[in-house]
Amino acid sequence: MTILFDGEMFSSHFQGSLLCNGIDGAGVDCFTGQSNGLLGAAHEGALHLTFGVHTALVKMRILLLSTAPELDARWEEAVEASFVAKDFDPPVGTTANVRIYLIQTDAPRWIELVEGAYRVRFTARNFGLQEHLAQASVDPTLREEYELTFWNSTVAADSILKATSDDARIWHQRMK
Repeated sequence: MTILFDGEMFSSHFQGSLLCNGIDGAGVDCFTGQSNGLLGAAHEGALHLTFGVHTALVKMRILLLSTAPELDARWEEAVEASFVAKDFDPPVGTTANVRIYLIQTDAPRWIELVEGAYRVRFTARNFGLQEHLAQASVDPTLREEYELTFWNSTVAADSILKATSDDARIWHQRMK
């Protein structure tokens, strides 16, 4: 297991993105034809993440594994989609890994992956909790947590592995 990122991402309008070098933000069209509403991967070179909070810092960890992981019961929400890492604007004469930019972090950040096809699992704990707490002015120290896990795989349709919160189910329905 390789930890590619362990820190915070800023949720802006319930969203965050990871974009391959040379790709502009794709937004909602990342969900076209998908069944899940949390991990948009329909737009080549972009991953669109849906968070449960409108505007706040959320905990985010990004992992690279050699094989598909078991679904960890501690995650309350889990979806998967395929993603092809590709450099859309490579520097001349380089064969470096694909640089994938994390949008909405505290400073410019990126992860690097070998070019190719991956399966990506996006998991969440406390999805929507920060939004509800902000509205109720309850304990602001409770935070949403997310994990994005990559492993080499062939391309396949996205899937919803686990949906426990009403908020996540609403996002899944919105994208249909």
